[in-house]
Amino acid sequence: MVSAGGIPRVRRVAAAGLLGVYAGIDDPRVRTVLILYSATATGGRLKPGDDAIEARYFPLARLPRPLAFASHQQAIAEYRAGLDPRA
Repeated sequence: MVSAGGIPRVRRVAAAGLLGVYAGIDDPRVRTVLILYSATATGGRLKPGDDAIEARYFPLARLPRPLAFASHQQAIAEYRAGLDPRA
C-alpha cells in the first residue's frame, strides 16, 4: 500500500493496474473516494499511519470481518468476482 494521511504504507510497490473507483458515502464523518490499484510490495516495511496501532496483510480468503465500510465490501466482492478460478 502507498497512501497519504494516516494509512499504512510500504516504501516501494510495483503497480499493476487500476482495480476500481468507489464512492465512500457510508462514513458519517466524511465523504471519500476510494481508488484501488493492484500492486505488489517490492521493498520497504509495512507500518501503520498516525491513526492506527498496527498494520497487517491478510490473505484474500481470510480478511477480517466485518469490513468497516460498504465501499470496501463492494470493492472486495468485485475483485473476487473478477478472479480467474483456474489461476
